[in-house]
Amino acid sequence: MKITLRLLSIVAILPAVIVRADDCNPTENCGDDNCSQSTDTRDCAPHWGCPNCQWYQVGCHVERAGCEADKERYRKQCEVEKGAQNAVYASKKLECEAARPLRKAACEAKKVADRGLCEAGLAGPFRCSARDVMLKTRTDPQDGLTDFDEMSGFVTTPLKKASGQLSWRETACIGHGVGVPYRNSQRSTDGFCTVDVQLVSFTIDDVQKPPRQSFYSPRDSSRRECRSIMRGTNHFDA
Repeated sequence: MKITLRLLSIVAILPAVIVRADDCNPTENCGDDNCSQSTDTRDCAPHWGCPNCQWYQVGCHVERAGCEADKERYRKQCEVEKGAQNAVYASKKLECEAARPLRKAACEAKKVADRGLCEAGLAGPFRCSARDVMLKTRTDPQDGLTDFDEMSGFVTTPLKKASGQLSWRETACIGHGVGVPYRNSQRSTDGFCTVDVQLVSFTIDDVQKPPRQSFYSPRDSSRRECRSIMRGTNHFDA
């Protein structure tokens, strides 16, 4: 599961989670469009032998003549099939190369759109910035959801998703941590099961959590039910 953080948009009162410009560069390589095809390189030489005959073995000579004729038939049929298959490969290559400019244009347009969404806080980032993610962990426990929060979430969550405010956002990072829950797990309106923990340890690549009090809320969309978390340490992948 990828690491996710609650993201505040730039219009929020609290400080925003800043995404570095280079992290918003999509990683697709629009020029890496390989149109090469396979090549039929089958060996069309018949590899069976024909009988060796003495001059007086009339029946053997007849059999040998039929064998040699069958070898020639096999060779010609194989070459025809081989040529037909390579013609199909060549046709597919030409078709691919003809459509290459359109695919490249569509790829570049998608990269521009993805970068815009990333800079607006609605997508990306596309590279992991482990140190930046570590610095975004909370320094204070997160307030629990009130009954009003849960009831109003059915209306406010879609609006927040549309604006990028307080939405889950991928960070392109993978990490592992150990935390002590300070609140039972809860199912959010957007379908994720979250557990609020105080971090004991947290690692992304080779980067460790800052030497300060840190809090985090791992999420899990696969659980049908959010189970209550008992006291003690819990390992989690993020």
